[in-house]
Amino acid sequence: MKIKLSIFSGNIGKFISLKSITKRKKTIFLLLLLLIGGYLIYTKFKKEEQISYVLTKVSKDNLQVTISGSGYVTSESQLQLKSKVGGKIVYLGVKNGDYLKKGDLILKIDDTEAQKLVKDAEISLENAKLSLEKIKKPIDKDQILQAQSLLEQTKEEKRKTEDDLISEYENSFIKINQVFKDIPDIIERVKNDLFVLDISKQYVNIDYFAELIRFSKPEVIPIRDNVYIYYKKTKNDFNKSFDLYKNLNKNSSYEDIEETLNLTSETVKNLSETLKNAINVLESYRNFILESKGTGNDYVYTLLDKLNNYLTTINTHVTNLTLSKNNISQLKNSLNLADQDIQFREEQLNKLLRGADELDIKMQELSVKQKENDLLNAKRKLEDYYIYSPLSGYIGQINIKNGEEINAGTVVGIITSREKIAEISLNEIDLVKVKTGQMVMLTLDAVPDKKYRGRVVEIDPIGSVDQGVVNYKVKIIFENPSPEIKDGMSVDAEIITERKENVLLVPNQAIKNLRNQNYVEMVLDDINFPQNRNQLIINYQPKTERRFIKTGLANDEFTEVVSGLKENDIIILRSSGGSKNNINQQRNIFQFGGPGQLRGIRSSGIRQ
Repeated sequence: MKIKLSIFSGNIGKFISLKSITKRKKTIFLLLLLLIGGYLIYTKFKKEEQISYVLTKVSKDNLQVTISGSGYVTSESQLQLKSKVGGKIVYLGVKNGDYLKKGDLILKIDDTEAQKLVKDAEISLENAKLSLEKIKKPIDKDQILQAQSLLEQTKEEKRKTEDDLISEYENSFIKINQVFKDIPDIIERVKNDLFVLDISKQYVNIDYFAELIRFSKPEVIPIRDNVYIYYKKTKNDFNKSFDLYKNLNKNSSYEDIEETLNLTSETVKNLSETLKNAINVLESYRNFILESKGTGNDYVYTLLDKLNNYLTTINTHVTNLTLSKNNISQLKNSLNLADQDIQFREEQLNKLLRGADELDIKMQELSVKQKENDLLNAKRKLEDYYIYSPLSGYIGQINIKNGEEINAGTVVGIITSREKIAEISLNEIDLVKVKTGQMVMLTLDAVPDKKYRGRVVEIDPIGSVDQGVVNYKVKIIFENPSPEIKDGMSVDAEIITERKENVLLVPNQAIKNLRNQNYVEMVLDDINFPQNRNQLIINYQPKTERRFIKTGLANDEFTEVVSGLKENDIIILRSSGGSKNNINQQRNIFQFGGPGQLRGIRSSGIRQ
């Protein structure tokens, strides 16, 4: 391309050197040629640097999360037998020195509560399955008729409640009228009976009786003070409530009636308290005279009769207004509940009419799956109440008795064996994910093409510090030993901490995040993948949409998709610039693991 341009430029140079072309025209012509040449080079470069998209299919597979460690093979090892749970020992079948075969029952802890949890989980699972079966059934006409009938019944109950509420507002209006026929006169009479200089020129009536006995009965003074406090409240509330009452009529809004009702109720309550305290003061004076057998002011008896008559009338109003307030409150709450009930029954009816959609079925299926997991966890928890011999050997250091209460983590004995055991080291971060009984895949440097099954049988509770790093020993028994396994051989262990079968998976690289929500770029174009391939590279931008997903278990390569995608959906794994050859060189980066399983998390081992 450079040779052609140089020849072309040379010929043009000769052409523009002709005297018939002016110097200015030569310059313009050269600039035009440079622009054309630059554009040709740019388009060629752009074509070579076009963006490519790596697509992948969403598929189902097994997913497991693992913790890795390294160590050595050993034999003749002592294993501590620890209880995973606390409780009362109800069976102890061994004594010191007994020889046990692998799988022999050593002891049983009272599992009553664990059995109940299993039973509850079974019932919950059965209910979830019945619910799934129910929503998958075709529409039942009888159910629809029943739902319609219940909806109409609820609406009728609401109409009745509304009528009752209207009647209660009308009754409240009548009761308020009755109150204001009585209390203005009573308030004025209380004023004239208690707060005038009628008996003494020095004290108003209520003070007169209180002062006469204050030294003999000092408790009367705070009661007298309450008379003033509640009377002041009565006057303030009365003025406010009376202003509302003056504007009230049968056509007033329910809000106005309720506001007047509440304030009037406070008025009569405060007036009642005024009278009660005044009566207490007068009765204290009367009792003092009777106790001392002296003479006193007999006007106290007249005042007591008056105040008790006022109190009877006021307490009747207090009872009536309080009843109205409570009735209105209850009826309003009933209306709110009726609205909620109507909304619920309408939703139920609409759901019956349209039938269960795919999302409803999927959610119920997920519920069944969750209940299955709950049952599995309950059964695994039940297993913790039984301690079996993890290997064949002699048992010793049995320091417990049948019927004894033990705690979780109690060492119930030690078993000595010559079976092959892998002893590895883990750091404190990885150790918290490891539990006894977990399955392990073991490989030996000396036998690189073979894998061995193992199981965690002991975890060292006390770590050792090496160069500032705390490491813990974990013992793993070989479950399929063979003659080629020798003491001292180097071993790599992958402890399976979590595993799920046949779940929907996407590569982690495909998942993006927006406002704490995970999503993938879903490809909408109709794209055919080559047979037995789950990945494809295209050199054009496909039509996509953002699809939000709910995720579950994940390791360092793949993530479980709980909802939002289905099997064989096509998503963008990544996009990349550069030539197609460069993309092809990167193809193996995005390949899935072997058939039937995905690789798990590989933590750094201790041995390099």
